[in-house]
Amino acid sequence: MASPIKWAIEESDIRWTMEWKDKPAEEIFEEEDALAHMLINGVIFLNSHWWREDWKEEDRRLPSLNVNCNDVFAWACADAEPLPHGEIKNLYDMWRKDPRWGPAVWCIMQRRQMPQAPVEKRIRAAGIWDLDALGLNANTQDAEVHAKFVAFAQAQRATARHQDTP
Repeated sequence: MASPIKWAIEESDIRWTMEWKDKPAEEIFEEEDALAHMLINGVIFLNSHWWREDWKEEDRRLPSLNVNCNDVFAWACADAEPLPHGEIKNLYDMWRKDPRWGPAVWCIMQRRQMPQAPVEKRIRAAGIWDLDALGLNANTQDAEVHAKFVAFAQAQRATARHQDTP
């Protein structure tokens, strides 16, 4: 028989205590409900591996769960960090601790890289996360993206000049 439809996900659906008769109580973490809760709230999103040119076509169509980190490491940069199965609880806990910056800090920890300066400033101002204690490397992505934008703009100007030449 099918389970009844649930229209809401409560914290008690995700984390609850199993009382055992002959051993200590055990905290249970329901990954499926946690994933659904994060998906509904936009913490994670569903995608495929469409961009993996080195994968077989059928593998590229497989679903992937990702954490949005647009503008965390560089401005004007659509970016995401894949969510490994073993990190579901960690991401969930970080999001519940800090709904604004928890998922971004999770991405920062996965990449072991500082965010771009304005994001770093906001995370520090929130006072929840100690970025210095995470052993992060310097941010390199912001400079890399900026260099790509500059190169693209230069190529566009060169193309326009070439087209204007008789």
